[in-house]
Amino acid sequence: MDFLNKLGKKFSETYNIASEKTTKLAKETKLKIKIADTRENMKMEYMKIGEAIYKKYLNNRDDNIALQFITEFKAIDKAMESIKNAESEILYLKNRKKCSKCGEEFEEEFEFCPNCGSKNQVDDIKVFDAEIVNPEESNKD
Repeated sequence: MDFLNKLGKKFSETYNIASEKTTKLAKETKLKIKIADTRENMKMEYMKIGEAIYKKYLNNRDDNIALQFITEFKAIDKAMESIKNAESEILYLKNRKKCSKCGEEFEEEFEFCPNCGSKNQVDDIKVFDAEIVNPEESNKD
């Protein structure tokens, strides 16, 4: 009977570990998809800005054109911040960090970057449950 209890306990532990890893992987995949979608939406904002600025330039050679696109610039800034937060959360889920000097990703417990050898400062990574905002939706506010 002791053997069956140990087997059951081991099965439960294995199930819990697998479940946790699956949950993290699913969340990481979801975040990566949101990042890709947000980047695509940002490209659309860039295209709108570029086309509008070019048309204004052709029509009246206005030097203050950039001031007319503050809303679009803010939408892009907001989208970029959302991507940065999602990328930080992905690193957290993977127990990894990014080198502040070369940008290489490596294990959280390493003190030195395996790519460039620089000592990395320990940053407190704060994970927030935040959704990535579609820049087009933020223009409606």
